[in-house]
This record gives sequence, structure tokens and C-alpha cells, in this order.
Amino acid sequence: MLIQSFENMHSKRQKKIALPEATEVRYVSIDDIIFCRSSNSYTTFSIKGVGPITVSKPIGEYEFLLEPYGFIRTHQSFLVNKNRILSYKKEDGGYLLMEGGEQVLLSRQRKHLLRELFI
Repeated sequence: MLIQSFENMHSKRQKKIALPEATEVRYVSIDDIIFCRSSNSYTTFSIKGVGPITVSKPIGEYEFLLEPYGFIRTHQSFLVNKNRILSYKKEDGGYLLMEGGEQVLLSRQRKHLLRELFI
């Protein structure tokens, strides 16, 4: 019983990630990350209620950190929080509509992830 209570308490604790910007390090809740977009060696995080935060690290460095929290790579340039997906749009080759209204690319090779994710 004590172990179960501890596990419940531990699971309710918000997990945070440190995002080093040029002048400060921002600590954000992983649950609040909507998606990440890569541009060369920079990654921009779209954060619920905060807006974009850009860091000078490639998206690949964050992929393995965020996968255990429900993030999936939908495209070479995008990593999304599956809990923040609103819908899949079939037009224009297919894309995901995310919370906040942003459109995220979905590569042909990764469309099978959607089926696996929502089945």
C-alpha cells in the first residue's frame, strides 16, 4: 500500500525539461510541450501558454529524452506530443493539426505511426 501511494504521488509530479536559451535556462513542464520543430542545428519548442522557445541543439538530442513521455517523430523536422494532436488532415499530402492551431508535417514513411497510435 505504501509503495502504491508513493508511485501515485511520484506519477503526479510534473516532469520538467531544461531548455537553454541564449540568456537563460527555461524549465518547462514536458506535458506543456505541444511539438518541436527543427531548423538546421536549432530546435524550437512550441509550449502551451508560453509560446516558442528556441535552443541551439538539434532535435535528435531531444527525441530520446521525450519519447518515454509520448512524443513521436512525425517528420525529419518535427517531434510531437501525441496528447496534443487535434486531428489528421488528409489534404496537402497529410499533416497534423496541433493544439494552438499549428500544422505539423507528417512524412509518408511515418503515416503508419498514426494508425498504430490511435488503434
